[in-house]
Amino acid sequence: MSKRAEVRDTCESVLLEVNVSAEASKSGFSPEEVSESIQKIVELPHLSVVGLMTMAPKDDVELAKKERLQDSENCATDSVCKLV
Repeated sequence: MSKRAEVRDTCESVLLEVNVSAEASKSGFSPEEVSESIQKIVELPHLSVVGLMTMAPKDDVELAKKERLQDSENCATDSVCKLV
């Protein structure tokens, strides 16, 4: 993606997907690996990490969704703090 953006002489904004539910049917970084991965990705020219994204399992009950959201927020906070 970085190389394609370089050819076009642009900077691409990207979101990184975090699989907080650890579902095999979903892709994305695990919460444990996202911080290290972000540190590598931000070094790539022509890419700008603008945020993280995640999706709760569709069969989760509301409480579980809130827990997953909290996991996502914690993951984002931890990842950003390691970059600063």
